[in-house]
Amino acid sequence: MNFSRAHMLCYAALPETESFSETVRMVHQHGFHELSLWRNALDQGVAEQGSVQALRAYLNELGLRVSVLEILLQWPEGGDGHIREAEEFRELATVLGSDVVMAVCLQKAFTDQAAAYQRLAEQCRILGEANIKVALEFLPWTAIADLQTARNCIRQIGAPNLGYTLDTWHFARAGQDFKTLEQIPGELIYVVQLSDASDRSAQQAILEETMQSRVLPGEGCNDWPRLRRYLQDHCREAIIGPEVFNAELKQKPLDDALATLASTFEAVTAGA
Repeated sequence: MNFSRAHMLCYAALPETESFSETVRMVHQHGFHELSLWRNALDQGVAEQGSVQALRAYLNELGLRVSVLEILLQWPEGGDGHIREAEEFRELATVLGSDVVMAVCLQKAFTDQAAAYQRLAEQCRILGEANIKVALEFLPWTAIADLQTARNCIRQIGAPNLGYTLDTWHFARAGQDFKTLEQIPGELIYVVQLSDASDRSAQQAILEETMQSRVLPGEGCNDWPRLRRYLQDHCREAIIGPEVFNAELKQKPLDDALATLASTFEAVTAGA
């Protein structure tokens, strides 16, 4: 497998049966070296270790790194909360040594698209001062619903540190095609989250499906041989790993869930 930043794990999808400190210890035992953390998990880790600095020291001892922090949410709407949010993430990312902060829009439509894009540009500027990248993730039920919309947003903003998160569940559920994907410069795909959709047509409410019924990468409707070729040809520097929100996986013992994710990840990326 010829990726320089493979073996990242999205912490939020794991069973919540152990402390943060024990969970990350087991994560490393199963061969993962990098983490993507939501703020609630980060806050749990800080509470257990005593400070952000102590958390980084503990992760360093394990051989783990928080490469991706999630998630910028304030930019789609008005006010100045986006400035405080970006400054806070800049400080956290700097202490943790994180490369990327992710951004999403949760709203179905923008009240003022131009103003929203300007706020995201300001967040990119603030994070860029610390050489931190911003990875925009498209969500099929929102105003940034697909790759083309994300591409238009990124082009209009024009920030040198703004790129993409490619979530393969969203890729499937948004009905994206490889012609569109292959128009995206691979060096602008900063994060790749691997999971799958069981079928091209949603079988339940999309928010329920995305958080409870994703299937393991390679077990759904995505064309994995073609995805592997794209990743191999274009995304060698991306941070890559599984993000499988699945109710049954969440009910497993943590060790079993991690073993399942590790073996599946190896299987779908083998030969890539």
